[in-house]
Amino acid sequence: MKTRSLYVTGLMFLITATSTAVLAADYNKGLKQELDDVEQMYPKRQRGGGEIEITKIKAPEVQAAAQPNVIINQNQPMPQQAQAQQPVYILQQQPPTNVEANTVRETKADVLRKQREEVERQNEMKLIEKIEDERLNAEKDRAEKIFNPQQPKVEATPAPVVVVQPTPAPIQQPVPVVVAPQPEVVSAVQTIKVEEAVKEEKKDERSRFSIGALAGIGSYASVNNVSGAYALGGIVEIEMANRIAVEGTVAYSTYDIKNIYAYSYSSALVTTLNQWNIDAAVKYKFLRGTVTPVAGAVLGFTRRDYSDRINYGYYTNSTTGSNAFDGGFLAGLDVRASDNLTIGADVRYLMNISYRTDNPLAYGYGNSYNIGTTPLESLSYSIISLNTKLSF
Repeated sequence: MKTRSLYVTGLMFLITATSTAVLAADYNKGLKQELDDVEQMYPKRQRGGGEIEITKIKAPEVQAAAQPNVIINQNQPMPQQAQAQQPVYILQQQPPTNVEANTVRETKADVLRKQREEVERQNEMKLIEKIEDERLNAEKDRAEKIFNPQQPKVEATPAPVVVVQPTPAPIQQPVPVVVAPQPEVVSAVQTIKVEEAVKEEKKDERSRFSIGALAGIGSYASVNNVSGAYALGGIVEIEMANRIAVEGTVAYSTYDIKNIYAYSYSSALVTTLNQWNIDAAVKYKFLRGTVTPVAGAVLGFTRRDYSDRINYGYYTNSTTGSNAFDGGFLAGLDVRASDNLTIGADVRYLMNISYRTDNPLAYGYGNSYNIGTTPLESLSYSIISLNTKLSF
């Protein structure tokens, strides 16, 4: 009985193993067939990078591609897989494509904006740090006041001052100090003054042309019956760089002559003398400053005209005159009021060189043209005047 059970068990094990092997073989065969179909439907891809293109094809095209020698009859019914019209995707490798982006160039405005934003951020951070630091210090002070109240201050007693007598230091002989002479430094102000002085000196060295006018009075000082009334005139002057000036003047002066030897009904009591002086002078100016003395020599032509003013009324003497050449000297003082204006004063002393009268018979004894027995033309005279000159 026991042996029969063993046989039955072994038989069942054998049947089970056989069926399992058959089923495994059938499963492996079916799996292999499916793998072959997949390999035919999906070709192997090449290794390497690149893009994959997915193409959608229909099932009949897949079968035709998988079985190129099989002719499909359209009248025959399609297999169930073909009738389902399931889409099949084939993966194809495409060549790699490089995508390059355009280079973005920042403008100057972008750079300045970034710098401004960076400075603003730094300022905000510094401000926040400052605020937090003040808050932290305030909290520390508050905690110090709460947890450590201040104790009453105790005034410290000052310690006694100990006076220590200083020990006298040994006397040392002074060491002679040799001071090297410092080079003289010319300041900017001195330089400017020197430059102005040089400019002024150069300005004074150039020639100056001046015109002006004079006013004064003439005098025959050697006699007492001739009195001057006034004198007026004009001046033209050329000043050289060496302070020598050449001057030309035209002056008009008038005088009254009293006849001290007049006879009744024969001659005038008072005669008027009108005198014209046309002079040329060479002068020398001693200084270049604002005030300068002037001296020079004068040579000129003098015209005199006589006319009766007061007589006895019965007889009228005719007018007459004379021409003369005079020479002399002058002395004066010039004051430069500005760069272009000069005010001066001078005295001209003239002596007769030669003369000639228009009517020699009119100069007889006792007439009004004589001063005693001496003709007026032979006397020396002077003209004192003030003048103003404008320079160019």
